[in-house]
Amino acid sequence: MKKVKNLSQARSARNLRTRPTTTSDSFKRIVPSRASRNIPQGHLVSAMRDINHIEWEPWEQTVTDMQRAIDRERLRENNRYYNALNKAHEMVREVRLREEELQTNNEEMEATNEELQATNEEMEASNEELEATNEELQATTEELENTNAYRQTLMDSMMDILMTTNTKGVITDVNRATEKISGFGRDELIGAPFKAFFTEPEHALAGIKEAQEKTALSNYDLIMVTKDGREVPLNYNAVALKGRRGRVSGVLGTARDMTEFRRIREQLRLTEERNQSLMAAIQDAEKRDNP
Repeated sequence: MKKVKNLSQARSARNLRTRPTTTSDSFKRIVPSRASRNIPQGHLVSAMRDINHIEWEPWEQTVTDMQRAIDRERLRENNRYYNALNKAHEMVREVRLREEELQTNNEEMEATNEELQATNEEMEASNEELEATNEELQATTEELENTNAYRQTLMDSMMDILMTTNTKGVITDVNRATEKISGFGRDELIGAPFKAFFTEPEHALAGIKEAQEKTALSNYDLIMVTKDGREVPLNYNAVALKGRRGRVSGVLGTARDMTEFRRIREQLRLTEERNQSLMAAIQDAEKRDNP
């Protein structure tokens, strides 16, 4: 077996057996002293000390302890580095997860924004349609107001009473002549029963029903009671109002104040009676003069 001359040649416990059991001859340069480059072999020597009965110099124990402390510090540094590396890996993994979540959230937000944009476009289109409908409605309303104003003007221009009633005989509209002749205001007439303003209510209601059934009514005599209690004779004429489907929706009636006509007729009657009396007196006188 080859003799081990220095620690660099001591590669195994078998080779260490050939080493001297003491190191006293190290001062004679027979066995080289353990330098720092031979410390790894020194570890092996330390591990096999009991087997090979190698004695240690005091400084060798100190160097070995220092080397072990350095190894521990290096191990601690390495462990700290690996721990930091593991933490960095964990942080990177968390960052990637957060990036994936953020990307998912961004995609969801983009989808939501697209839906919102589509909804906004639909709302804008609906608003445009609504504005167009409002314009049409406004134009129709203005046209209807103009029509109503024109109709009211025509009604007010009439000298005779004009009333509209629904199918139940409730007044829905009147002209100014009706207010003037009856003495009641527009607010008092509209919404009130038609029959409430006549001396014979049931007779007045019967005229409304007859106009609905026969679609027309003419020369119907009524006597209106004014607000101050006067009785006004009327000649009432009416026609049935029909909707688009031909269904009766009410009655349009006109009534002429017959007070002046009756006064004139009474005067004519009295004049005729007076004339007849004069003619009879003349005839009697002629008979007396010509027996």
